[in-house]
Amino acid sequence: MWLASLPRRLDVEIGGRRLAVVHGSVTQINRFVFASNDQVIEEELSAAGCDGVIGGHCGLPFTREMDGRLWHNAGVIGMPANDGTPRVWFSTITPESDGLVIEHHALDYDHARAAAKMRARSLPEGYAACLETGLWPSCDVLTPTELPRRGIRLTPGRILWRSPGANGTGDGHVEVRWPVHEVYDIDEARTLLSGAGIDVETLAPRVAGQILSVSVRGIKPDAA
Repeated sequence: MWLASLPRRLDVEIGGRRLAVVHGSVTQINRFVFASNDQVIEEELSAAGCDGVIGGHCGLPFTREMDGRLWHNAGVIGMPANDGTPRVWFSTITPESDGLVIEHHALDYDHARAAAKMRARSLPEGYAACLETGLWPSCDVLTPTELPRRGIRLTPGRILWRSPGANGTGDGHVEVRWPVHEVYDIDEARTLLSGAGIDVETLAPRVAGQILSVSVRGIKPDAA
């Protein structure tokens, strides 16, 4: 009853920007919003009626700026980001003179001890192993864009979300995003998929083609 009584949204103001803080999305508490979901992010930002949204639920840290508004996901402090490392993620938002500085931080901790405690209490093995390997036990919720990034190490990042007019162009913003991935050809996309443990040949042709298509448009591992 106590949890049910809590608000599903909190509004905070940081550096003159009003941000809605939600679990999943503005319109649905359990909606998965990923960095590649341009249309979903646009819809949710419009529904928010403020400068930006801090959301979670999808388990992957990212920051997207669209038309001057922000969508920010700090990641999960209790579970790796499916990047093949046991690190977990959090973020800080700091107001500065020309905007908000958003920093994605990776946290190392005693993951082996945490996994051992899970096993001692007979909790699901897949999640105990995930704490050690950094790979999710299931990727069913991932989009065709996020799926091939499984096992690709993320690098902590710093983004400046500029205040209106701070960049000197008069348009009020410079589009920002983290993480940034690039892929240049199909062979590189196949290599990334293979490195993530995905055999393209075993996938249905339509799904494989879709994954390779979005991979070529948007995926390259960050520098370790």
